[in-house]
Amino acid sequence: MLRYIAPAIVCIAAAPLFAQVDDQAKTLLKESGAAIKSLKGVTFTVTANTQGAGGMTLGGNATITYLRPASIAHTPGSATPVNLASPTFMAEGMSEVATEGKLNIRVALVENQMVTWIDEAAKTVFQKPLMPKTDGDKFVNRVRTVLFPPPVLEAEPFEKELRATKISIDEPQMIGGEACDVVKIITDNKSEHTVAISQKDKLPRVYQISRPVGNNQSLVRRWEVSNVKINAAATAKDITLKTPDGFKFVKEEAKPVETAATAPKAPATPTMAQGGLAVGTVAPALDLKLAGGGDLNATTTAGSVTVLGFWSPLVPASSEMAKSLQGLSGKVDAKSVKIFAIACREGSDEEPRVQKFIADNKLTIRSALNGDTAATGFNVRGFPSVAVLNKEGKIAAFFESIPSVDALKAVVDAASK
Repeated sequence: MLRYIAPAIVCIAAAPLFAQVDDQAKTLLKESGAAIKSLKGVTFTVTANTQGAGGMTLGGNATITYLRPASIAHTPGSATPVNLASPTFMAEGMSEVATEGKLNIRVALVENQMVTWIDEAAKTVFQKPLMPKTDGDKFVNRVRTVLFPPPVLEAEPFEKELRATKISIDEPQMIGGEACDVVKIITDNKSEHTVAISQKDKLPRVYQISRPVGNNQSLVRRWEVSNVKINAAATAKDITLKTPDGFKFVKEEAKPVETAATAPKAPATPTMAQGGLAVGTVAPALDLKLAGGGDLNATTTAGSVTVLGFWSPLVPASSEMAKSLQGLSGKVDAKSVKIFAIACREGSDEEPRVQKFIADNKLTIRSALNGDTAATGFNVRGFPSVAVLNKEGKIAAFFESIPSVDALKAVVDAASK
């Protein structure tokens, strides 16, 4: 029997007149968030899919075993573009990203240290320390950014939804054989979030974000979860990929960490790292809304060198990146060099929060909202990061760091020729 809770409209005098918050719906979100935070081990099947935004391809399906860390917190400067600390998971399935095509995934990651993956072509199972820009890193990031439903990876699941001005209960649904309550959330930037919560275990079975983009289009990202099995006794020892018959097993031990006496000194200016897309790669199409109105798309950047600074409200170092972008703007011709910041992760869809970042950092450059999909397309692995595109829309440079104004100016000058 499906359970339907009649919505009760609560109007708060201090809130805008259009604010509609159903207390029962809000309670369902809180209960689901608490259920996620209480998880120790869980196995589930997930199907992820993105529709809209110029036909962008982003999605896949996999069976995932996941051990939720005791604490989850964002680490500024981390190479991981999600809020994870010591994650442990195993995933077997497929993902697809427009810029890279389909990728069969058979990967395990234990406590953010050792990654194991199966290379079908080489008939080899590799186990190596997790390092940026490796095959293991590629598999791990596909799982994190494409296949994992975002609430599972958040320190406070549904924190964004609970701050919305409109939260209501929709008709209950049967999803994958599970009776689910459905909560609809409308955020300040008109994005609509849909969460289907199992009546049995309070865990989400559907998490969907639909938000307006340019030209009367919508971008819809949806994660559907089924075959959920909770295992409170699971440990890292349960996260193992078996070596198939006829396959080799190759293991590379972690190298000792250099001591302070022998470690090389850091350069005075951050250098271009190995992250992002390779130089010369055609950059993914952009279709984002700008804070204060307007769009960031191919028309906005056509024929210009473009500098894109990916930042997050969660990362204080984003302000240092903003200073570099603003400093660059005073040294280039605004008609031939376009500079934008792109907000990502928690709070990136909240225009007041993005506008505060602009004001606090005294920026004359514009910032786009809701840049998570763009960050995935550019293979951004940590915030802040900066991409420079030449006039043909190809990657001229990528910084996984906070580049100096001089470093940016040198790359922009070279890309302008």
